[in-house]
Amino acid sequence: MIRVFIKKCGNTHSEQHATAYRLLFEKTEELFGFSADMKDIAYFDKGKPYFTDIPVEFSISHCKGYAVCAVCGKAEGRIGVDCELIRPFREASMRRIFSADEMAMIKGGDSPDLLCTRLWTLKEAYVKYTGSGLAGHMQERAFSFDGDRVLSDGELELFSDIIEASAVVSLCSDRGRSAEFVLLS
Repeated sequence: MIRVFIKKCGNTHSEQHATAYRLLFEKTEELFGFSADMKDIAYFDKGKPYFTDIPVEFSISHCKGYAVCAVCGKAEGRIGVDCELIRPFREASMRRIFSADEMAMIKGGDSPDLLCTRLWTLKEAYVKYTGSGLAGHMQERAFSFDGDRVLSDGELELFSDIIEASAVVSLCSDRGRSAEFVLLS
C-alpha cells in the first residue's frame, strides 16, 4: 500500500522542502525500519530523487503551507505525488498544458479553479511517476473524472484528494495499487 502523508508547514520554500524531506526520513524509519538522510538520496538525469541503497520508493511535493511525502516498498512499483494550492484557472496559460477535452471539461465544470488544479496535480504526479521531467510532457496524458473518481487509462492508478478546501494532492502509481492519504497535525 502507498501511504501519502500531508503535513502543514511554513510558507517559505525552504521550510516546505525541509519538512517534506524530514517527513520522508521519519516515515522511512517508522514504516520500513531504515534510517535515512540526504546522503542516501541520488537523482536520475531529469531530477527524480531516489534512495541509493534503501528499498523504499518515494515522491515528495510541497506548496505554500503544506509538505507531502508518498512512500511504498520499492518492489511495489513507481509512484509520483504532487500538491498545489487551488488557484484561479487562466485559460490562456493552460492551453499548452491541457488537451482540448480537458479544457472543455474545465470550462464546462461547476468549479473550474478546482478542476484545473486537480488536473494540473495529476499531470505533475504523472511526470514524477515516469521520471521524465516537466518539459514537453504535460499533454502526454489526458485525465478525466467520474464525479470525484479519477478515471484510469488501464495501466495507471490515479488518486486526487482535496485538503482542507485549499489544496489538492494527487498521486500516480502502477495499476491495482491502493493508497491511504493521511493529514498529520
